[in-house]
Order: sequence, then C-alpha cells, then structure tokens
Amino acid sequence: HTYVGRVKAVNQISGIVTMKNVSRWDNGGVYTNSLGDVNMNSSKAMIVKNGKVITVKDIKKSDHVTAIARSTSDVYVLMVNE
Repeated sequence: HTYVGRVKAVNQISGIVTMKNVSRWDNGGVYTNSLGDVNMNSSKAMIVKNGKVITVKDIKKSDHVTAIARSTSDVYVLMVNE
C-alpha cells in the first residue's frame, strides 16, 4: 500500500507517526480517499527527508508524508517533505 498525508503528531519514543487527511493506493490500483487520521509505526522504516536518511525525531508536524507499507503497523519507507 501507499499512504499519503500530513503529519498530525509524532511520538518519538514509540515511533508512531499520526497522519491526517490520509489517502491510500492499494495493490491493484484501488484508491481510497479520506481515511482520516492514521497511526503509522515507523520503528522499522527507513525515513528519508530532503534526500537524506533521518530518524523519527526529524519529522515535524505538518510535514507531507508518503509511506510505503504492508500495513500501518509494517511500514517499509517514509518519504517526508516539508
């Protein structure tokens, strides 16, 4: 799946990134708009912002995030833009 949204909150201890106004592309091209708020577990994810690998501590509220994930609890890559 591919999830797209804006950062609402970041828990630096647990690695949970709460995204708001989330949309999702599923395998097979199915588009789901307006999932609302979604909690993404970034603890195992590679996080990239402005071309550099970062940690969850570098994610800021209202950053734009694209997540490549199996599910919200199994995130592979978070691509972050300001």
